[in-house]
Amino acid sequence: MTEYFRAYTYKTDPFVSFLREYFKENICVLCSGIHRLYIHGYAGRLVRNAATHENEEIVICIIICHIAKRAGRQYTKRMLPPFVTPECNITLENTVRMVEAMPDGRINYSEAAMLLGTVCEKTIRRHYLMVIAYSETAVSLLAEYLALTAPFLSQPGQPPYEDLFILFASMMQAVCDCEVKRSGKHHDLAPPTLYLHPVYVFKKTRSALTGKKPLNLSSGIHFYFDTS
Repeated sequence: MTEYFRAYTYKTDPFVSFLREYFKENICVLCSGIHRLYIHGYAGRLVRNAATHENEEIVICIIICHIAKRAGRQYTKRMLPPFVTPECNITLENTVRMVEAMPDGRINYSEAAMLLGTVCEKTIRRHYLMVIAYSETAVSLLAEYLALTAPFLSQPGQPPYEDLFILFASMMQAVCDCEVKRSGKHHDLAPPTLYLHPVYVFKKTRSALTGKKPLNLSSGIHFYFDTS
């Protein structure tokens, strides 16, 4: 499943198949019900190739919810793969790599330019700070998840700014360890985009999604680690 989270191994049809399976058991983000996923159409989406500093096109799907349409609410939504940053061509995948390389808050702009595919320092700093801010939300959600699935673990307090992403990484590992213990099977560590992308989508959406729980990591985590 990890290929759906990375720009250079993404393919449209397998990602749509993944979404169809996911929404068999998880709520529609437009109506909050559980029903078959309907595809409204497809659209091109540009993402930045950091090596060439050029934008390249991928194809994403647009879903439609007939229940939401009958209720007079937003009824279509573009489904972004987890490596995509909403409303930006620079990928979340590459931005995370930048923060992983500089977790102490000191940005090396030359290195960051190579990782993101842009030389604009303002853009680099904005993306860095966005990952840090959204990591705080992800840490809170992961703490909640771990408290429910592994009550023997204590919830962390407010982390120092410079240690935030390191804490985030350790909590991702804790989730993976819990799922290994729960299932008795080997699991690869999930990429950070699994936890950060829902936060980005929720923060960036122009209208509040009816589902109210796009940040419910339990369904996403269990689906990701499901080996059945």
